[in-house]
Amino acid sequence: MFDVLRRYLTGFAAIIYCCYALLVSPNVMSNELNLSVSDESFRVNYSVDFQGNDISSDLDYFYNEDVEVGLLGAGIYVSGRSNASTGRQTAGIGTRLFHADLDGPNGSALSFGGFIKHRLSQANLLSVRASLFKAPGVTSFDRVEDYLEFTLSLEYQLLDSADLYLGYRDLEVDFGDGDVDLDETFILGLIMRF
Repeated sequence: MFDVLRRYLTGFAAIIYCCYALLVSPNVMSNELNLSVSDESFRVNYSVDFQGNDISSDLDYFYNEDVEVGLLGAGIYVSGRSNASTGRQTAGIGTRLFHADLDGPNGSALSFGGFIKHRLSQANLLSVRASLFKAPGVTSFDRVEDYLEFTLSLEYQLLDSADLYLGYRDLEVDFGDGDVDLDETFILGLIMRF
């Protein structure tokens, strides 16, 4: 158990410290807590947007009890309104560093990708959101050779500061002896902004 804890802390101590320093910075404009669950998995994501620019950062933890995997991640993104939209569409691109700890193989990877969110014009309380992140072998470390994460969701704005969503998530990691599906299921989630 101490080896697992040491691996997490060694790889992510500097990232977590930097993200924490950014979170308590006076330049933070908004915070968002995103919780999602399925029958076998749980994910919590905490993100912040910074005042005066389009930069956001997040911390992420994912756990799947069926595969017995824990994923710890941190990311930084440039996001804002898409130039192709009339204010109904936001997009972001960036990078996410994660560490996967399975009962057996584990490793880390630096993934690249982004998201797009479109608010429907006929039903302005509904939004469609898609995200895709990929880590090729060249940015993967230890036993990880490839990483792919795809999410598609339909969000409903329940309150000004809270959304409910239903979606689909596909999360795969290749450890060299084939892909391991960490999550490939429908999810139910809650987003809270403060």
